[in-house]
Amino acid sequence: MKSEGITSVELLKIDIEGAEFDVLIPFLEKNTVCQILIEIHGTVKKVVGLLKMMSLHGYLLFHYEINPGGNLQATEFSLIHESCLAKYGANLIKIQPIAEIDDDNQPDEPDGLIHHHLFDDVHVGPMAQLVGDQGGQLVHRKALKAQFF
Repeated sequence: MKSEGITSVELLKIDIEGAEFDVLIPFLEKNTVCQILIEIHGTVKKVVGLLKMMSLHGYLLFHYEINPGGNLQATEFSLIHESCLAKYGANLIKIQPIAEIDDDNQPDEPDGLIHHHLFDDVHVGPMAQLVGDQGGQLVHRKALKAQFF
């Protein structure tokens, strides 16, 4: 970036087949990107761990999509840095419980259900179950705060 005279990055797309665990956090320790679109490979524990680290660097999740096959071995996540919210006209809001969330990959099947209230117990498939059990926050792409811890 320095050699090209690039001082800021608006959008970073990452799909590096598992190497995201080695390169992303060191990159974020030196750089701030407004939006990150990333495919994360790995176990639920590893995925949640990386998302937690990203949230500690100021990133808010606003969309996720489990790749076809229904597991979290490869899931797409979209995040925005909190310093860029105003630039894009985004507002943080508290989400009330939602009955169903529709998966764009499978339009006739819901992704899952959200029960109770956002900050104590969130259930949207296996990842949200783990996130909810750890006291995290998960919000849906249509109006989400979605910062994990």
